[in-house]
Amino acid sequence: MATVGQLRSNKKRSLAPLADNLYLFYGDESLTINERIKALKQPGRGLENIDGSKVDLELVLNALQTHSLFAEQKLVLIKGLNLKDPLWDEVALALVNIAQGIVVVFWPEAMNKRSKLYKAVDKLGQIYECKGFAAWEQDKVVAWIIKRVKAEGKAIEGEAALTLQEVCGSSLQNLSSEIEKLVTYIGQQATIKVADIELLASPGQINVFALAEAVANRDLILALTTFRILSKNKSEIFPILSLLANQFRTMLLTKQTSNLASFGLSPFYVKKCARAAGKYQEAELKKNLELILETDLKLKSGENQQTNFELLLAEMCG
Repeated sequence: MATVGQLRSNKKRSLAPLADNLYLFYGDESLTINERIKALKQPGRGLENIDGSKVDLELVLNALQTHSLFAEQKLVLIKGLNLKDPLWDEVALALVNIAQGIVVVFWPEAMNKRSKLYKAVDKLGQIYECKGFAAWEQDKVVAWIIKRVKAEGKAIEGEAALTLQEVCGSSLQNLSSEIEKLVTYIGQQATIKVADIELLASPGQINVFALAEAVANRDLILALTTFRILSKNKSEIFPILSLLANQFRTMLLTKQTSNLASFGLSPFYVKKCARAAGKYQEAELKKNLELILETDLKLKSGENQQTNFELLLAEMCG
């Protein structure tokens, strides 16, 4: 169940129809890829799984030409391949002759857009990048949660959706598992509530939203502790800056206007930012945005990331 902006096709041409028997999926969101593959597993279509990490040219070429004994159609899923292996260059040459009724899906362990296989699929089939939400897209994650719960035949309170995201993070795979668990837990209850999340949801790793909340609450010790954990886990610093900028910009907007619907923001996210903004004067919010911009420029000019970000936290939480 991909959402707008989460599933991106590399196809830009519009004259010729796209082939529906050849795909390449890649990206950091495995849930989206798995659901795309699931959609291709049609009734009456056999499945042949090939471990791409154990390269066998003859096996792969036979799979592109040979039908299943029990079905006229077949889905060939080749997962874990290394596109830098020259053997896949030979497979690329064979993609023009895939037998009728056979659908082929490549799911490489890492992307290499210069590989012959990538270029062949780009020319003959369809390529999709399946990306997770960016660190600052909390409102989009909340919207995804609400839609996902609805697809399971239940509803979820807006505050509960926001709480689930903050507790479990933004991995769609993790969130999907938690939603399944919650739907089972509430039974005949129609709506998932905040209390259900607090009772049942499994906390994920320390995430950037915990840092953003600590900064909004001016809790310097918690902000520094959280940032150092994120840094140790090799979280990239610029997405964190973008998240802070987005949060404080929204907090400022809640003080400047009462009509935020035109900005396309989740009402639950706006409500959360409005609560946080109540602890600030408008001038303080503007000052924090200036500090974030100054830090961004320093980091892009090559100054020490750890030191400058911790100085930013000290100034914002002071």
